[in-house]
Amino acid sequence: MDSVQILSNIDKEKAATVFKTAIEKSFHHLNLPSAFLSRMRLSAPTMDQISDLRQLERKIQEAFDEEKETTFELIVDYIDKISTLSKEDAETHGKNCMHPCLLKKGNPLKSFM
Repeated sequence: MDSVQILSNIDKEKAATVFKTAIEKSFHHLNLPSAFLSRMRLSAPTMDQISDLRQLERKIQEAFDEEKETTFELIVDYIDKISTLSKEDAETHGKNCMHPCLLKKGNPLKSFM
């Protein structure tokens, strides 16, 4: 995400592309589907938004193996924050991406629901 911050000052479109790739990697690392991101047009995040997302990623990783309810809530918060960076309707994107993320076969959060 450091490269997103640097690119934001130079080229906002490239920064948004690098940001989307970083988010896709985060979803992959959490074993969550990220196909919805290919349809999203994201804006380059501010430094505060990047900081918030990093903090959420750390909390998700810490809670992942032990606190399913907390992990679920944090992932919803993470998706919500990403959706606010969409150039389209944030609410629609949030709902569209939560459904496949939470119902994915083999998702450890599925047993929680």
